[in-house]
Amino acid sequence: MIKSVRRDEILSRLDVELPEAVSAVGLPALAMVFGLQSIRVLVPGLTWTLGDTHGLDAFILGTIALLIFGSAFLAIPLRRHLDHRAIVGVTLGGLIFLRLALQLWPGAPLFGIALAALAVVCFVIFLPVYLDDIRRRDNSSMPLFAGGFFGGLALDTLIYGAAGTWDLAWQQTPLPIIVTTVIAAALAWLTFGYCRDYHPTLPSRLKGKAGAWLAIGPYLFLQLLIFQNIPALSTLTGWGTGHAFLWIAAAQVAGIMAAYFFHSLREDAVYFISLFSAGLLVTFIFFPYLTGWLEAVLLFIGQVAATQLFFVILTGLPAATRRGSSMSLPLANGIGMTLLVIFILGYYAVYQISLPYNNSILLMIAAVLVAGGAMASLRHMGPRLRIGQRQWTSGFIVGILALLLPAGLLFTAPSPQTEDTGYPLRVLTYNLHNGFNADGWLDLESLARNIESSGADVVALQEISRGWLVSGRTDMLEWLSRRLDMPYYFGPSSGSFWGNAILSRYPVISAINVPLPSEGLPLERSFISMIIEVGGQTFQVIDIHLHHVEGDSDTRVNQVAALLEFFGNTSDSVIMGDFNAEPNDPEIKLLRAAGLRDVMLSLEPPPAWTFRSDDPYQRIDYIWVSPDLTWSGVSLITGTASDHLGVTATIED
Repeated sequence: MIKSVRRDEILSRLDVELPEAVSAVGLPALAMVFGLQSIRVLVPGLTWTLGDTHGLDAFILGTIALLIFGSAFLAIPLRRHLDHRAIVGVTLGGLIFLRLALQLWPGAPLFGIALAALAVVCFVIFLPVYLDDIRRRDNSSMPLFAGGFFGGLALDTLIYGAAGTWDLAWQQTPLPIIVTTVIAAALAWLTFGYCRDYHPTLPSRLKGKAGAWLAIGPYLFLQLLIFQNIPALSTLTGWGTGHAFLWIAAAQVAGIMAAYFFHSLREDAVYFISLFSAGLLVTFIFFPYLTGWLEAVLLFIGQVAATQLFFVILTGLPAATRRGSSMSLPLANGIGMTLLVIFILGYYAVYQISLPYNNSILLMIAAVLVAGGAMASLRHMGPRLRIGQRQWTSGFIVGILALLLPAGLLFTAPSPQTEDTGYPLRVLTYNLHNGFNADGWLDLESLARNIESSGADVVALQEISRGWLVSGRTDMLEWLSRRLDMPYYFGPSSGSFWGNAILSRYPVISAINVPLPSEGLPLERSFISMIIEVGGQTFQVIDIHLHHVEGDSDTRVNQVAALLEFFGNTSDSVIMGDFNAEPNDPEIKLLRAAGLRDVMLSLEPPPAWTFRSDDPYQRIDYIWVSPDLTWSGVSLITGTASDHLGVTATIED
């Protein structure tokens, strides 16, 4: 029997040799990068590839997601029959191969999503088995693993932010392929080293109390949705991607440094700091989506607190192993990964059906589980860390170097400019399908090329996602703005991160976002009214997206009535958008009765269908102009970059 000792009676030294540190930190860090990237392809792939393109219903999609993440439970029988080396070698080898294949695959998105799903399976099995091996070694192993775990999150953020929040896995171009290949080669080398130097643990030490590890799911949920979410911070603060990227990276670096510092203090200090961190995290989650600097400061504090709490969980695992058994690590990991997928499904389900809760409840439950896991681990804390001057200096240098990337991108990013070039004015309305093409692949470059080829000066966009994990957690608006060199205005409709937007090369005098009647609707609607300067005069552009359920014409009639009340027959105006109604529907007749003119009539007959792009069968996208304006050059943007076709026209004075 191993005698229990006080934490302050022993020290864990971190002055290990450099090759050992590189292996101990680098392997979990690079595995985290590939695992998180695969999750961010899988989650939207289930929605847009399997759900939207192939027509699978929500129940089937949920079942598939639960089976994929629930595969983490396979670590239990695998561990009974195989040693750590075999499982780690196979799962990491699979993760490397599948992630590379996903990067290189040019074919059907369905196969790409299958690759991502298998990569996630490998990742969720690898994590508990590798951790189970690490926690049974000497006292320095777990703090080094913690550095790899949190460092992997930070490295993932750096790669994701440097790519403009459009994950590398979606891009089959040279630079993403090179970066992915380099990571794969490094991870393969580290995996080979691990398998070569592996020393099996004694069977008598295989049991251990690891219930706190189930917080892995809630912790990753908070990271994916909030703490790593550059587009969300950008939207809430009004900052550009560069500012938000730098702030989130700085919060991660600060969190890692603070956690190591806190755990070099005496036991009573760590107890107090952990309790205080738990309070800070729960408080932040209670107000998850504020605005401006307050949101930024609270996110920074919340990230530091969350890192400290999960550090407690990690460093408590080895001591828990020595003090008894109530839940195995693979079992806790399986429960945690199941919680992760349940939280994700539950979070976005409220935008599809009416449910008796809001998303803040799920965020709060996740935060409480993380805090609770840390509190349970306090009595199993590992030895106090002894961190020498050399280690602090190295960590500080690495942190500064990490922040050079977002800082460099921030200070070198161009700022889009506007200019009043007068009439004629080329306008475009385009529903972007959250960035996904008709086959269900996130393809922002094709959308950018379509907009660019239209020659539009003002672009009304619908279905704009800014940070929704279910849509790839991409800030598609910021990305398009930079790619096209066009300033934007965003009008959120349902929540803070989904709605409409207008890109304009003309100077913007003012812009407002106006909510539409959406009582009882899971997905709320709004429209943007923007006043721009054209030829020295004011010109109004309205961008709207109406309710989408086919049989709910009455709802759309009410929404159009609200639009027309705001519009008030203003001259020099254009109204564009996705009306989700056909030309003879009552809501469209209201627009004609108001004196607005439908520019698409210039193309008809035959009918100028705008949906669905891969097999058009109805016209639901429109450009309406006030009676004082004339137009020419009406055309459709063809192709399947979105599930809608764009409509463009030239407005003349």
